[in-house]
Amino acid sequence: SAMIVKTDDGLVWAGHDKGVSAFDSSFNEEIRLEAPEIPAGRVNTLYTDEKGLWAGSQEGAAHLSRKNGKWEVSSTRKADSG
Repeated sequence: SAMIVKTDDGLVWAGHDKGVSAFDSSFNEEIRLEAPEIPAGRVNTLYTDEKGLWAGSQEGAAHLSRKNGKWEVSSTRKADSG
């Protein structure tokens, strides 16, 4: 796990105090996700899997996946539910 990962579409994802952001190759912020869209707290873990990206925060985790070329939150888990 890491706080910075690159997905196969070329975006570089970074966890931060308010959530997670994705940047293009010119360092433009393309995506920014924060609470309540994803669980609150500092995102300190990012992990890619075959379906997308997990962003783990102090209060839970969100799974992000690409649908029709656009990243979206596909599921969330609160810290107390695993």
